[in-house]
Amino acid sequence: MSPVVALLAAAPSPSPSDVELTAPGGGSPGFIGFVVTFLLAVAAIGLFLSLTKQLRKVDRRARQLGLDDDGTGFAFGTPGGDQQDQWTVPFLLRHLLGGLDLQAAIDAPSWHSSHVPESFYPRTHVPRGLVAESRLGADVLAALADRGHAVQDAGPWSLGRISAAGVRADGFLVAAANPRGMQGYAVGR
Repeated sequence: MSPVVALLAAAPSPSPSDVELTAPGGGSPGFIGFVVTFLLAVAAIGLFLSLTKQLRKVDRRARQLGLDDDGTGFAFGTPGGDQQDQWTVPFLLRHLLGGLDLQAAIDAPSWHSSHVPESFYPRTHVPRGLVAESRLGADVLAALADRGHAVQDAGPWSLGRISAAGVRADGFLVAAANPRGMQGYAVGR
């Protein structure tokens, strides 16, 4: 028997047959089944939407607002990373307590700790680690090492990515940007 003859012999016939295709009760779940399936799908979608409302966008940029004693304000921040808060605190202290203008406070030598594990892979850390710019001075870095810090000299202009902008008491805009890495710009209008 050739394959064509076998295929034609196996083809369904257009005439009605007495063979029942579905067992009784084994077909469609009916209207009740449709309603139950629909309600389960709506509940699953509702659960998904309620969970996604609880999610929050993670923004690693540190943005702060500051007020001087004379009532003028300024904003400052960094683009993000593990050292962002360690860089902004000395900047703020230099500006508010040390009396430096925004640019001088940003330009001052910077440092950060590497003792705490990083939040980015591979999550390295250096126990008692301190990364500092060499502009702090060799005597300062040596004194820190004598006190037990694992000092790493990062070079003269390498740490910090702070930018700041504000309004002086006389109404003029002021802005400052980090010269390190040539990544920041300060513009006002």
